[in-house]
Amino acid sequence: MQATWNAIMKPLAIELLAIALLAIALLPAQFLLAQPAKQSGSVVRQCGRERWEQKILSDDDTAMINFSRATLTSIGNLGQLPTVVADEFMPRQPYERNIYSVDALLCGYRLDNDGNFRLYLRDPATNRAMPALIPDPDCPEIAATPHAATYRATRQWIRATVGPPADSLGLPMLVAVTGVGLYEALNHEQWRAENRLALHPVIGLQPIESPRLVEQPAIAAAAKKPKKGGTKGRTELAAATAPQQQTSNQNPTQNVAKKTERKQSYRRTGNRKKKKKFRRHRIAVSPKQR
Repeated sequence: MQATWNAIMKPLAIELLAIALLAIALLPAQFLLAQPAKQSGSVVRQCGRERWEQKILSDDDTAMINFSRATLTSIGNLGQLPTVVADEFMPRQPYERNIYSVDALLCGYRLDNDGNFRLYLRDPATNRAMPALIPDPDCPEIAATPHAATYRATRQWIRATVGPPADSLGLPMLVAVTGVGLYEALNHEQWRAENRLALHPVIGLQPIESPRLVEQPAIAAAAKKPKKGGTKGRTELAAATAPQQQTSNQNPTQNVAKKTERKQSYRRTGNRKKKKKFRRHRIAVSPKQR
């Protein structure tokens, strides 16, 4: 009986081993060489995805970004920008050449397959949502950029303060987030803005106690003309002309000078004499004189 069992199982074990070796040989090399994800729960860490040059700030249009000045705005204002459905080869758009700084509630974060920290932000005033992403500084291409140290410090602060990745935090934290605008190519249904705009990469993050004031453009109020008729219109007109009348009464010397100048003008041009002659002519031919 034992000999019969061994005769059946030995060929079967050999066949299973051959199948396993064949499956391993057919696996792509990238899967075998990919580094496993960290303790956060992702399956595979992949460095480099769609719009990769824009994400790591290595595209040609990055030179047009002024990193020394950030526009203080809000997620609600950024949500009103045009919607752009980005593809993998789309160059940087005009709204992606600015640094934006927003005050938002950090409601959660997770670790993407490419190693990015995806922060879930929400506007405390309008309740609009927007993602913000912090690249993985362990990626060789990102480690060579000047912002790699900022990425590492920010990610360490989030881990120490918020804890492990979670879709929803028990108590959202008010933070000031600064980053570059970027339209996402992938459609993240859970955490994405309505117009697909995100802050990628995040180059600054710090907790704040209260929202900052967002500067609004000042609109100059046009002066209204007083309406004809009515007590209100007459009152406004009197108030507007009163200072001029008071100034005229207080400066009699100027009034005399104006009259003198007017008389001299009449003498030079002869306008006054012509008017008098015209009146005499009309009187001479008038029917009443006949």
